[in-house]
Amino acid sequence: MQHLEFCPGKHVNKCNELKNLHELVVQLNSKDSSVILDVLETIIHEIEYIPIEYCHEEQFSELLDGLETLLGDIQSKLAEKAISVIEILWEKRFTMIISERTKLLSIFKEKYLGKIMKEAILNLYTQASVKERIAFSIFYVTIDGVYDACYIPILDMIQSKLNVEEEYQFQHPSDENHKSKWYKYGVSNLEVSITAFSFYAMISDKFAKEIAKKDGINIGL
Repeated sequence: MQHLEFCPGKHVNKCNELKNLHELVVQLNSKDSSVILDVLETIIHEIEYIPIEYCHEEQFSELLDGLETLLGDIQSKLAEKAISVIEILWEKRFTMIISERTKLLSIFKEKYLGKIMKEAILNLYTQASVKERIAFSIFYVTIDGVYDACYIPILDMIQSKLNVEEEYQFQHPSDENHKSKWYKYGVSNLEVSITAFSFYAMISDKFAKEIAKKDGINIGL
């Protein structure tokens, strides 16, 4: 199908991107975990390589419901792979049509998915690596203000990651081999951390003030 690249918004509901997504989501109900893992990998591949600016938010609503059921055991391989799908949606939403991105955020907020992710962050038994991935991929609209129990833990994790990345950049400013998992999307670890802070700061003045209490960002100073 040919697209009018200059104005994808007019054609977003007429495109065939992710046309197989419904069938893939249905397969997430399989009793065979190996089948589910393969399906999740296929979904990741599909989302990675589509021009997401031609997608609409309704295509992802059913997917989010399917992922929700896989997060029951947050330590499982299924949950880990499900979070990988959410991470990709988090990253690629920046290139969605603004109206569709806004709708996607609203859908995510309405789902129980965000609550599950927040509970995982507050769970003492959740692995640190899992908490970190959730902190960076949870859609900020699920955070209920500065008094949300998971807000400060999320900021602390982002700050910790940012400090590590800043220190590495100071020590190895020209290391071209230092590539993150976001590299294939043209984004560095540092950019991911700063972007996360920026989005939380934009929500409200109270959020911005909480972030201002954190150590300053030293890169470039």
